[in-house]
Amino acid sequence: MGLPPQAINIAQSSHGKLYLPAPWDRTKLRFNVSHSGDVMVFAIACDYDIGVDVERIDVSVNVEAAAPLVLQTRDLTLFRGFSLEQKTAIFFACWTRLEAAVKADGHGLLLESADIDMPPAMTENESCGIRDCLVSGKRWVLTDLRVHPDYAAALATDRYPRMIRYIGLEGRDGQGRSARR
Repeated sequence: MGLPPQAINIAQSSHGKLYLPAPWDRTKLRFNVSHSGDVMVFAIACDYDIGVDVERIDVSVNVEAAAPLVLQTRDLTLFRGFSLEQKTAIFFACWTRLEAAVKADGHGLLLESADIDMPPAMTENESCGIRDCLVSGKRWVLTDLRVHPDYAAALATDRYPRMIRYIGLEGRDGQGRSARR
């Protein structure tokens, strides 16, 4: 863009999704941000929609009671057969997938659950980390992100991402210098 950051306007949709308005929209740059605890994830894409979510895995959450909020009915019986540690990991993985998808869609959690068709929470090849889902009839590709062992994170895009690059800034000030504490 060739401009200082303060010269670029960021607008907000009626549902709260941030975007670049005209004339910057011609760049086709899309972005989304999420933070939880000490971790922040900023996703950037060119020419396709994107959503991201990160959550600190909180073992104090009653995942058994909260599971119906993020799991499809078809998954609940299978979910109840796992250990508490497995349930916690599954719950937060599914929560971040759901949140990333509805953020990518631009409606956030204002959607009715009937408008969201998430993939099975647990699959035979759980390590693949890539799934499809539908939000308001639109297909989204969900990718699990491994940002930190104590966090779950997911990326939603409207097509398969060609590349996902992680840039860790832990202990940095954003300019590549060690942060002062």
